[in-house]
Amino acid sequence: MKKYSYNNLLRLAIFLVPSAFSFSNSKIEFASEGVQLNIPTNVKFIIGHVRKLDEDKGSCFDVKSKVGKKFIGEFCFFSRNNDLSSVGIVPYGSIPDIASRGENPASGLVVTTGASYYPMEQFDINFQGAYAAKIDCDLDNGLIYRGTSTCHVGLSKLDNGNFLYGFLVMKQDISKKNVFSASDVKKIWNLFTKI
Repeated sequence: MKKYSYNNLLRLAIFLVPSAFSFSNSKIEFASEGVQLNIPTNVKFIIGHVRKLDEDKGSCFDVKSKVGKKFIGEFCFFSRNNDLSSVGIVPYGSIPDIASRGENPASGLVVTTGASYYPMEQFDINFQGAYAAKIDCDLDNGLIYRGTSTCHVGLSKLDNGNFLYGFLVMKQDISKKNVFSASDVKKIWNLFTKI
C-alpha cells in the first residue's frame, strides 16, 4: 500500500493519477486534516490533480471517470466557514422570506443553486456531523443556469475544525445517464477515514 503525506501530495499528483490504481489499495493521506482516502482498485473513477485554494483557504481535488477522464465530482478541505458560501452552502436563515418555503432543516444549512435551495439533512457516513442534499446542478457552467443534472452535495466537520466538502454527479438528466447511485455516493464518502 502506498501512503502519501498531504505536503507531498501536490508534488506527487502527476504521478498519482496514472499509478493510483496499480496497487491493490492506494491510500492518500491528508495529514494536516487527520483524514486519509482509501482507494480500492475496482472503482470507476480516478483522482485528478490537487489544487490549493487562494489565501490558504484549503485544497480541492477532482473526481474523474476512468473512461474519458470526464469531471464527475470534487472533494475539498475548507479551512474557514465563509468558504462554504462559495459552494452554495449557507445558513437557512439567509434565505430571503419571499423565497423561503418554511422548512427549517435540523442542520440549519441549505445548498443553493441557480434554480432553488435544498435543505441539508443528516448523512450517515464514517464522520459524525455530516449533512447532505440531492440538488439540481449545471455542469456546463454557461451564462444561463440550466439544472440539467442531479448532484449530491455533502459536508462534514473534521476533528480539526475544518470541513470536508463533496460534490458528486448522480445523473445527467438530459441523456438519462446515471453516474453514481445513492449507495455509490455513500461508499465513496466512506473511503475517507480518520487517521
